[in-house]
Amino acid sequence: MDKEPGWTEKEMNAAFHREVRSNRTAVVPVLSVPEDEWFQRFPLMADKLYIPWTLGADGVAERISRRFDRTPAPEWFCQHPRDHVGHVWIRVNAAEDGLGRSHRLVARWGPHLREVHLPALERDPVSLVHHKLNPDSVPLQVQVDPPATITFGQGHPPDPPGINIDEGWTRMAGWHFPQAGPTTTQPSQRARQDSNL
Repeated sequence: MDKEPGWTEKEMNAAFHREVRSNRTAVVPVLSVPEDEWFQRFPLMADKLYIPWTLGADGVAERISRRFDRTPAPEWFCQHPRDHVGHVWIRVNAAEDGLGRSHRLVARWGPHLREVHLPALERDPVSLVHHKLNPDSVPLQVQVDPPATITFGQGHPPDPPGINIDEGWTRMAGWHFPQAGPTTTQPSQRARQDSNL
């Protein structure tokens, strides 16, 4: 079925509107037309970040990676939405110099720790799936060696079925739950907090 005329401009305008409302970058135009043609048609876009298609596919991908911090790194951080309960995932993309190498990933989620060994990662990403059982905002920190690109998300993983890592989490030594007001956390509250996994 053909879409109605002008649907691409409507989609673009909706995305720009979302960007203005959220004050976060939602659209990075990739220009395959001369700049003056673009600015004549969309004068309000003159100060908008864009990427010229003349850089080629690899150049465009590299610029987008830099803009959205998608370059390989050894340390990553995520805080899933407080109200989300259900599947969450960690997606691992090997860096070019890490292809074919084993990767060691250590996830720290509140007081819990999970180590995962991923043998011989290739170009296809791998998703590690686990569950968030409570509506809370416990930070998740991930270390990966060698450095890789990590993405976090909620719901079913983008690379089904994913590797289930629900089992095998251990509690870190020395962890103390913060005090709730002037008194310490009661055991029943502690049990609820401790059931994040």
